[in-house]
Amino acid sequence: MLRVLFQAPAVLAACLVGLALGKRAAALVDKVSPPLEVLVALALFAAQAAFSRLWLRGHRDGPVEWFLRALTYGRLPPKQVQPI
Repeated sequence: MLRVLFQAPAVLAACLVGLALGKRAAALVDKVSPPLEVLVALALFAAQAAFSRLWLRGHRDGPVEWFLRALTYGRLPPKQVQPI
């Protein structure tokens, strides 16, 4: 179970680095130590959790759901959390 928790942020981090660096990212393969990979994955996970917490304080949906609703409805959906 613990391995699965570390894999998702590591895969996302690898994708983001690949997009950001392009071909230069391939040069990092097998040159970065596993402990550093774990630290990067944990840092990315912490950043995602912090962003999620801040986003959901003022929005009723996540950012992807909000964007997809905007595309589907053709207008911007309400961003603010509605009081019950």
